[in-house]
Amino acid sequence: MIFKSVIHVGFQERRLQFMEKEQIKEWQAQRHGERILEIDLPLSYGILEATCCPLNVNVCEFLWDCSRDVGVFLKLNCISTEFTQKKHGGEKGVPFRILIETYTHDSTSQKLHSASCQVKVFKPKGADRKHKTDREKMCKRLQSDKEKYHPQFEYTVFRGLCFSDVWASAQSNISLHTSVTSTPCSPISSGCSPPSSQLESLVDSHKNDCHSCDGLQATSTTEIQEITESHPNKIASLTHDSTAEECASWLQRNMFANYVKDFANFTGADILNLTRADLIDICGTANGIRLFNTLHGKCYLTLYVRLPSQKAYSAIYLKTAKLFELNSKLKSFCGFPADYTCELYVSGPSGTRVIVTDEVICNMVQDSLFVIECMEGHCEEPCCIFLKQMRA
Repeated sequence: MIFKSVIHVGFQERRLQFMEKEQIKEWQAQRHGERILEIDLPLSYGILEATCCPLNVNVCEFLWDCSRDVGVFLKLNCISTEFTQKKHGGEKGVPFRILIETYTHDSTSQKLHSASCQVKVFKPKGADRKHKTDREKMCKRLQSDKEKYHPQFEYTVFRGLCFSDVWASAQSNISLHTSVTSTPCSPISSGCSPPSSQLESLVDSHKNDCHSCDGLQATSTTEIQEITESHPNKIASLTHDSTAEECASWLQRNMFANYVKDFANFTGADILNLTRADLIDICGTANGIRLFNTLHGKCYLTLYVRLPSQKAYSAIYLKTAKLFELNSKLKSFCGFPADYTCELYVSGPSGTRVIVTDEVICNMVQDSLFVIECMEGHCEEPCCIFLKQMRA
């Protein structure tokens, strides 16, 4: 199922919200031809289409498929002190509010979910100074006062909103056809807030439908190819055997429609044999890097494993944080048949055994080392694969 998400950057303070139009127009007059928000396409992955409306430099939108892993990197081309009275607020800057709204991608455009977060953007030296000052202030406070503040997170968390709470940014008359934007001055990492029950139910129902669909095939790398009668040319990934028509369909689906003519007679082997430099020459720097990353699919997680009898480790590359993919690759590594039922465990505190789930895989450390212990089950019991973590 396809969804559309709209990202908007505005002001957190109510006073500035009423002057948002005027403030943005003044910024545009001083920075002609630039945008406040942009999507960093070379780093983003899994999005189907991203558009930017030239009339709204602080808004952008993108389409995404709930059956695929999606990551959107944003760049903010302005800092918080640009909207202070004297344009140099020191460590005091105007807080921005990033709002993400998700809609159904159909004629109704029904809103499903809204979430927002507050950020301040500084130049690198200003950001370091701000963090240092905040830490010093917190250290001077009593423990009872510290408990009144939110705990520190590694990422900026987007918190869900009631639709009635979505602030007056709607006053800027942003249509649903404006674009999603991203920001460069300061990296912003985001943890997603819990989706609304309506959005969650749609995603879950779509996934259930996908699992029961006859047109789904899971390959050894757990890449899922959707081949239905209504979309015969819709393929999830290119192979060396892909025809020129399949390549054109793949390019359109992965937001490279502008380059279909450039690759008109290319087969899958032709495109996959192109180097990163070749793709940059054809598509330009940003889209060339994005196309190379999409073609060769950066892995989500790399683990190194070995059996107790082995001295060298073997690398396992996971493209998703899914138990199914890790299970199938470990069974292949241990020599078990593909239809063999296995339960996975990983070493926890004090040597305890922890059941491996999707959430556990999400929290595994990159480049971890494991020794695999296999225990075959008796009668109809499943076998157990125990991942004993080793120190580097």
